[in-house]
Amino acid sequence: MPASRTRAYVLLQSIGNTRSRVIKTLKRQRGVVAVDPVEGPPDVVLVIEASDRPELASLLMTAMASVQDMTDGLQLLPTQVTRRTRTPRESRN
Repeated sequence: MPASRTRAYVLLQSIGNTRSRVIKTLKRQRGVVAVDPVEGPPDVVLVIEASDRPELASLLMTAMASVQDMTDGLQLLPTQVTRRTRTPRESRN
């Protein structure tokens, strides 16, 4: 079974007509699994992945620092979700 990975989803707004350059730059960064243009604002969605949160933070900071042509960014980090187990009574319903 592969090791568990953690992801960050980042919404970015590029400056003027620089979206293509922003996407190219981000695609070359370590940990980036997807960079997609979207109708915006924001106009770029970045997905970055790492083995743990400290590594994710490092990769995210490096990726964001590589791009000069953006005005805004919103970083969304998934939370830990604890799965609730069903009781025998709930399973019968």
